[in-house]
Amino acid sequence: MDSRATIEFNFLKINNLRLITASVAMAVAVLGAGPAGAQYCPLKVGAWDEGPASDLALVGELVYFTSGTMLRVVDISRPEAPRLVGEAPLPVTERQLLGRWIGLDVVQGHALVAAGSAGLLVYDVSDPSRPRYVSSYATPDHALDVVSTGSRAFLTVAHDGLHILDISHLPAIELVAEVQDPEIRAAVISDEGVLLLDGGLEQLMPSRSWVPTTLVPQTELDGLSTGLVVAGSRLFLLSQSDDAAWPDAALQVLSLTGNETSPRPLELSGCNRSARRAVYLSGHLFVTGWERGLCILDISDAETPGTVASYVLPVAESLAVHGRYLVVADQLEGLQIFDIGTCAEQAPTADFEVLGTGPVAGRPVHLAEATSGLATSFAWSLGDGGTASGPGLVHVYDTPGRYLIRLIASNPLGSDTKTRTIDVAPAPERAER
Repeated sequence: MDSRATIEFNFLKINNLRLITASVAMAVAVLGAGPAGAQYCPLKVGAWDEGPASDLALVGELVYFTSGTMLRVVDISRPEAPRLVGEAPLPVTERQLLGRWIGLDVVQGHALVAAGSAGLLVYDVSDPSRPRYVSSYATPDHALDVVSTGSRAFLTVAHDGLHILDISHLPAIELVAEVQDPEIRAAVISDEGVLLLDGGLEQLMPSRSWVPTTLVPQTELDGLSTGLVVAGSRLFLLSQSDDAAWPDAALQVLSLTGNETSPRPLELSGCNRSARRAVYLSGHLFVTGWERGLCILDISDAETPGTVASYVLPVAESLAVHGRYLVVADQLEGLQIFDIGTCAEQAPTADFEVLGTGPVAGRPVHLAEATSGLATSFAWSLGDGGTASGPGLVHVYDTPGRYLIRLIASNPLGSDTKTRTIDVAPAPERAER
């Protein structure tokens, strides 16, 4: 078969797949995938399907995502009618990206793009309608993914390891440290520092000069884990496995506190055997995979998890939650937007965790919702006049004392309030030199 015939054949395959997917998805939406009371769960409300989508980052009501060799920005303030705001070309070819994951993060008015053999690309997105390429950081091999917090970015590089970068003066980038480990597959930010998946599980802390500490040795993991999701004091490991030992879903759960130090598999039915990416919200995991597309899992009781619903998508990749809406990037269908408020069966029961060691004045305090029942809105009152929204936050109390924290969790069926008092200790005195 010549090259032109191959292209035409592949074009027909893709379009047939689109038609089949659309028909199945419509059947799922009409028949309902979830339990009684959540018949249209999740409810698709809109789409931007004018091109592919791989990795995405959500900032307010703007979705930044990579689309082939383009960086694009879409406004989802009207979820039923998402609108392209701006776009810019990536200085790479399709061949450079072939078979490679493109990682993306947005921080300080800049988009950081891990773009394969092109390294880390930096775009000024202070004007979302005109993304502008401003700098780059060269890598010895393919840049696979990037995550950031504060003034640091963590770049995963194939066959090399993790590059820890100073991004306090973007677009300038400076290498701070490097973890040389060719087995590193994923990095995630948590209140316990940076967690690395390298066949085992490692922890990085700036107080330890970014030297990895082993949390779980490689012998404890199945060797196929490729991603991490932090959910309060629990960690979920994603695997891309077709092994018969994983008959339902490639997920493992691990406690970051307490005595549970070995991961254990979650036995689930009706979901992806191969998990690509996931986000956590209110006792639920939203998981993408190449078998069923999107799965919604109730993990409020990790002993008896269950599948709430699924939605067929051809090549679902990354995803993010914005209020009651879930945005999924798909390589064939572009951006798909779902109302997950339709999955709620009852009003939520609000709860939250204060993570880490005891709160200390002048130091960050990490708060994370631990609500049961699917909540889609979170309103915080922090006891010192501060307020916040969203499922989790980091707050600094300037003065020691007792503070009353209030969380209001809501969904379309109602709301609930949880209050808790915390004691913030004085900051330790510095020893005189």
